[in-house]
Amino acid sequence: MNLRKRYLDDLLGRDILVVTVDSRTYKGRLIEFDEEAMLLDNVIETSTREVRWKKPEVALPSGPGTEGGNTIHPLEEVMVLTKQVLRIWRLD
Repeated sequence: MNLRKRYLDDLLGRDILVVTVDSRTYKGRLIEFDEEAMLLDNVIETSTREVRWKKPEVALPSGPGTEGGNTIHPLEEVMVLTKQVLRIWRLD
C-alpha cells in the first residue's frame, strides 16, 4: 500500500484542499479516489495566483433557437486527475 492511498483513506468524507500543477486550488469533500483520480463534492475553487474562492462553473453554448451566447452551469462535483496533484491538505 502506498503513502498516498493510506493518507487519502483517512480523508474519505472529510474536507480537503487540493493544489494542482496548473495553479488551481480546490476545497471540497473527498468522496472517492483511485490511482488515477479523486472525486470532490461541495467544491469551491481558486487560483494560487489570485485568491478569490468561488463555485466552479462551465460555460455551455445556449440551446437551439437562442441568440447565441453561453449559459453558465455551476459544478457540484470535480474530478481531479492524480497526475495533476501537487499538494493535498486535510482541513479540520
